[in-house]
Amino acid sequence: MKLSRKFFTSLFVSSILVTQTTPINADDWDYWAVKQNADATGKGYDFYTVNNDTGEATLRDTKCWVMPNYGGMCETGLGSDSAYVDPTSGDLWFTTPANEIYSYNLETDTWTDRGDEWRGNYTVVKPRSSVSNTSDGSINIGSGSDILLKKTSSGEYHIGQNSLVSKEESNTQKLWGTDSSGNKIPINIVDSELQIDGTGVQSQITSNATNITSNDTDISSNASNISSNDTDIASNASNISSNDTDIASNASNISSNDTDIASNASNISSNDTDISALQGLISTKSGSTTTARIGDSTKNTLEIGPTTN
Repeated sequence: MKLSRKFFTSLFVSSILVTQTTPINADDWDYWAVKQNADATGKGYDFYTVNNDTGEATLRDTKCWVMPNYGGMCETGLGSDSAYVDPTSGDLWFTTPANEIYSYNLETDTWTDRGDEWRGNYTVVKPRSSVSNTSDGSINIGSGSDILLKKTSSGEYHIGQNSLVSKEESNTQKLWGTDSSGNKIPINIVDSELQIDGTGVQSQITSNATNITSNDTDISSNASNISSNDTDIASNASNISSNDTDIASNASNISSNDTDIASNASNISSNDTDISALQGLISTKSGSTTTARIGDSTKNTLEIGPTTN
């Protein structure tokens, strides 16, 4: 049930308001408000949460504490100190007219008996501040050892006791996790994708893993090809060695042939000289018969022709 600002104004007159410094659910509100229930039969107290900016009040619960020996009637009466908010849990603590304390948890919608009122034993009672400074210059937001946010003198921001830490340093925003002893620990992103410039890191890891598998296959294939090439290279090396031997042998044969050719050329030249000399010894007689003579008048003569030698 939501009520108007006019109703909220009336709460200041007939009820108590308690500032909620630690919201415990997602509703947009910042005050608790308590008033006597208006039902004629008497139903106890109405407990509201209120948005201070809009004045809207939402009824969260109606609670009756029965007065003993009064036929089931609910207790009545409110004081300025009847309620306060526990700074650690954010629960609303309420003191009944019988000086009994109960706490209300909005998230679970449950009341818990906290025993007898103790604040009446003191003249001044104030809740512990949720913001504190330490001697080392740190600023803590939380209660006791339950620190929600901490800023150290070195500029580190710690979220939680076992912290997620962030620090700007050298134009870089650094982020790391620590345990209760301050030791750095891994940060595990669970059920949510971590992106860098809009690209999912996990998808890139998966893609790279696929590429690596493909590369492994290619490397295996290349290794096989390299092995085959090694065999071919060894065979070619053997062939080259054999060719070198053949070339050396051919070179030797060519050299020998060159010598033979030179010798034959010399012999041919000598033969040409001999043939020319022989041609000078051959003469032909003219007449009715043809005689070929070899030799001259001073030597034996061989005539070839019809006349007898």
